[in-house]
Amino acid sequence: MTASSAERCGIRSPSSHRRHEYSYRMTEPYQALRSSLAGRYDVQRELGEGGMATVYLADDVRHGRKVAIKVMRPEVAATLGTERFLAEIKLTAKLQHPHILGLIDSGVVGDESSGLQPFYVMPLIIGETLRGRLSQGSLPTGETLGLLIEIADALACAHSHDVIHRDIKPENILLSQGHAYVADFGVAKALHHSIDGNNITLTGVSVGTPAYMSPEQAVADPSIDHRADLYALGVVAYEMVAGRTPFTGATVAAMVKASLTESAPLLGAVSPNCPPRLATLVGALLEKDPKNRPQSAADVRDTLRSILAHQSAETESFRAPTASRRSMAIIGGAVLVTALVAALVWRPWNRSPNAFSAASKAPRSVAVLPFRSINRDSATDYFSDGMAEELISALGRLQRLRVASRTSTFAMKGHGGSLADIAKQLGVDAVVESSVRHDADSVLINSRLVDARSDSTLWEGEYKGGLRNVLYVQDSVARSIANALRVLLGADAGTALSRPRAADPKAYDDYVRGRVFLGQRNPVAMASAITSFESAIRADSSFAPAYAGLADAYSLVAPFGGRPPRDVFPLARAAAEKAIALDSTLAEAHTSLGIVSMFYDWNWGDAGKHLSRAVELNPSSAEGHLFYAWYLVFRGRMNDALAEVSKAQDLDQLSAVITTRHGNLLQFVGRDAEAIPIFRRALTLDSTFFNARAEFAYSLLKTGQRAAAARTVPRSVTHVSSGEGAYPAWILAQLGDTAAARAQVREFEAAMQRGYVSADAVAGVYAAVGDTARALGMLERAADDHCFTLVFLPHYPMFNALHDNPRYKRIVERIGVVAPK
Repeated sequence: MTASSAERCGIRSPSSHRRHEYSYRMTEPYQALRSSLAGRYDVQRELGEGGMATVYLADDVRHGRKVAIKVMRPEVAATLGTERFLAEIKLTAKLQHPHILGLIDSGVVGDESSGLQPFYVMPLIIGETLRGRLSQGSLPTGETLGLLIEIADALACAHSHDVIHRDIKPENILLSQGHAYVADFGVAKALHHSIDGNNITLTGVSVGTPAYMSPEQAVADPSIDHRADLYALGVVAYEMVAGRTPFTGATVAAMVKASLTESAPLLGAVSPNCPPRLATLVGALLEKDPKNRPQSAADVRDTLRSILAHQSAETESFRAPTASRRSMAIIGGAVLVTALVAALVWRPWNRSPNAFSAASKAPRSVAVLPFRSINRDSATDYFSDGMAEELISALGRLQRLRVASRTSTFAMKGHGGSLADIAKQLGVDAVVESSVRHDADSVLINSRLVDARSDSTLWEGEYKGGLRNVLYVQDSVARSIANALRVLLGADAGTALSRPRAADPKAYDDYVRGRVFLGQRNPVAMASAITSFESAIRADSSFAPAYAGLADAYSLVAPFGGRPPRDVFPLARAAAEKAIALDSTLAEAHTSLGIVSMFYDWNWGDAGKHLSRAVELNPSSAEGHLFYAWYLVFRGRMNDALAEVSKAQDLDQLSAVITTRHGNLLQFVGRDAEAIPIFRRALTLDSTFFNARAEFAYSLLKTGQRAAAARTVPRSVTHVSSGEGAYPAWILAQLGDTAAARAQVREFEAAMQRGYVSADAVAGVYAAVGDTARALGMLERAADDHCFTLVFLPHYPMFNALHDNPRYKRIVERIGVVAPK
């Protein structure tokens, strides 16, 4: 649930509507709820109220986190039936997906005399609803496509579980840090089952929202299926592009009548800048007959991805989908893998490794594209994605081959261009293209290595049979491709590919889920990543990659999940050390331990040892090179750091994060003019990435482009767990907009009352407005807390005026970083 907007999942602010005549004093239900949940949740205050429910902010006492508690009104609960309602909303608990707002807990408060009230608990998300975003007008095309992809992916997951939302609308779509979360799964179904459609108006509760209802929903067709959600998604998409819904009317009846009898105005005519393929897709979603709509959310998602990839390639005017937007349904995989039996037979054919001609040099760089699922089954997409990710990791260990990172390659999912076009965008000579087909008890995998320069197939292979050990299969694919590249790599190239230990199928299943969640970099997904890795470890306590993943999740939950470093970094260290104890050749484990040593322990000897070892073990690890570059920065070796971040950029050319960090390094050495086009590229990759926009504004300011800096700098506080969150306040102060800078100070102070805020970020905003005493006090607190981004202290411009202060110098000495000269 979002905390900064009153409209949360259909809940409106008390000031935005007249309360019903049966409402009672707010203090009474608040005190009753607080008393009933004492010991489990510490209820703080009301966030918003609507016709059905009231939402409260609370502390989860056991887990030390902020949550939102939604409590149904007694009269609504009486109409719905408490047991049925709770049974339906519990369906949400099994919908584990990065873009579905999950269910943490549920229950009942009150008694028979006062009325029973079901409640359910959700994560608290800082942000706004899509409705709030639309109140500012239509959205840019790139942002629209990116959000729609995430919403469609969430629906694909839910529909694969036979869960239909029934009330998709902007109020039920939450936005935070540029990502979408679909909320209130199960609520509309409970209403549908509990209320006689002829008596809806008697209760004041409606099943669905008229503007977004499909025609079959509006006439209460009992055979409603998942295609009603697709219709609603079409209405939401229409509104995101055009700024209004397709059907309007002076009354609800008139609006419903229009949706039943009239054709929606063509989106391309209403919004001429809308890409034609998007307009066509939205028109198909709004078909009145469900049979004429796209038949699955997965199809819609893949079409949207293709549109976005095509638009990005043609115009570079908006972001391409990142790894966080790739297809991944995270359910049912363990059942599939367990059911398949062992039978491993690779059949290379058509081309031998000697197919390299004298005129064709063996490729020196390769991209492993996401495996294409022939079944188009979103429930097992994770399996295909996991195959590709592990193949990328395996080939990355080869010393003389550059392997494009998963962020860039997964951005190509659904790309409609040729392999040559894909290779050009990824900056590689060759691509590995694969497909997976499975039925109840067997699997067929086809892979081929294609030289994009000549459009020739260098190698082909087929695996057919059962699948008892997925890691063994992945290793076999990697060895076969390495053999095909032996002209370049040498006859013993395959020896770098140590066959991984067989993991329990469920452990591997959970591990893949965790890695996909980890790529989301948001609070809900970070929590899900931790849960997935812990589940993998319970299934196979000797599976080293799961410990490395858990270490990364605990490390990154500090800057991206709002958790205090002291709570999570010791856990990250323990998990990384366990991973290395199990497999000392696992590059990811050395990167994980290097991150802990560098950002939390400030142990520069261990940090250098592990991070350099990581890039030695896996030269194609973009993240390994990135974190090693940071280590070199903190040791004062700026030229070496630039070389390392350039390697990371070459390996992951479509990563907004790495592109932004490349720009950062150029800033650190005073080359802001060179950094500006790099930040522009980062924003074409992800227009919502706060860090890229803030750092871009800084470089514009540094190069004298003050008006452009003022237009670019983020105006809202959304990044409170990192020191970079203070950049906007400092830039605004430098531009002379002191009022806006001080407003950001107040926002940070308010955020500190709601939950964890990085003390170095608060210090930065105080320094921005000239409050030196408070800035130094918060920096000392940040040092005590070992804040994640405090190692960047000498490079943050907010603190330039403090460099000669003795208290500041002591902090820098305590951290042990080498200050720039």
